[in-house]
Amino acid sequence: MKTALVSQVLLCSLLLSACSTTSFAPPMVARDKVIADRGSCPAKTASDSADITENVEGALRLVENHISVYECTQAELADGRQIFEVPSALALAGGATAAALGAGSTVAIATGAGAATLGRGNSYYAPKDKAQIVAAAYDAVVCIKQEASGITALNVEASQLLVDNNTGGAKMVGAGSVRFSPEFQYYQMVSSSLDDVRAILAGRMSSAGTYAPKLLAQEITDLSKEVEQAQSAATANATASNVAAITGGSNEDPILVKGLLELGELQPKLELCVVRAKVG
Repeated sequence: MKTALVSQVLLCSLLLSACSTTSFAPPMVARDKVIADRGSCPAKTASDSADITENVEGALRLVENHISVYECTQAELADGRQIFEVPSALALAGGATAAALGAGSTVAIATGAGAATLGRGNSYYAPKDKAQIVAAAYDAVVCIKQEASGITALNVEASQLLVDNNTGGAKMVGAGSVRFSPEFQYYQMVSSSLDDVRAILAGRMSSAGTYAPKLLAQEITDLSKEVEQAQSAATANATASNVAAITGGSNEDPILVKGLLELGELQPKLELCVVRAKVG
């Protein structure tokens, strides 16, 4: 009875300091506020943190929040094995030393039981496996950032500016009062991709599962073809024709067309990034 109690107390005291190591849920990421101090852990918002809005800037801020949280989670999990393995080794060494110095058999049994309990904890919580899974999710989010930023973001913002000013070719109003919003569409694409990464992370952390390489290869091949199609001359011509039909023709049409083409290319590219969360 005492032996079991010693091992349980030893394990519980260690688990209290290892939230990510012993959790099977993906880390929570703030979606309405910017994380205050990038690089410090735990990643959290402050009362005066900037809001995250549904536009290009808000989407990229949301990406940065995910990167910050996943970086902190990786840091916690990187040392996760030590929470179980180092105390386990010390327990065995301490028990052997105590026995050599004349301690009773109860001490050796208790320390051995504690080491065994820690060993089972290491096997059950699998911090090394979870670290690899989170690393894959982190890689996917960095990929999303790379694809969504730069020229793509600038072109989407430029087309949104025309829509907001409601000038010339920017009068892209559909049926009723629905208005085309490039930035909102961009935000939805990016945020949905981040949600997909988190869903994959949740599934893998709860079961430490993997995906069949053959299926992943096929998914990558199919998405690569979608990217090629989005970049084709046929798609560009069709988009230009659609814009002209809506606006009646304008000198500003090329800017709108470019924004639409960027959005068309972005979707499969983001999906390719999401696949990276399944690898590793």
